[in-house]
Amino acid sequence: YRWWEELAAAEPPATEPTAWDGNGHAYAVGDLVSHGGKTYKVLQAHTSQPGWTPTVVPALYAVQ
Repeated sequence: YRWWEELAAAEPPATEPTAWDGNGHAYAVGDLVSHGGKTYKVLQAHTSQPGWTPTVVPALYAVQ
């Protein structure tokens, strides 16, 4: 069960938001990002793209 130990040791999502990055940034469920003066929580794991801002793709982000 070595793989389970590695998953359990993974760092939890950040509790402080980071600025949204649209240049191929890998986001995990639960990550917090700031964009346009608001904080968003990532709903689905994805790799960002320039036009996929939190305000444009509500399936990926929820306002906090």
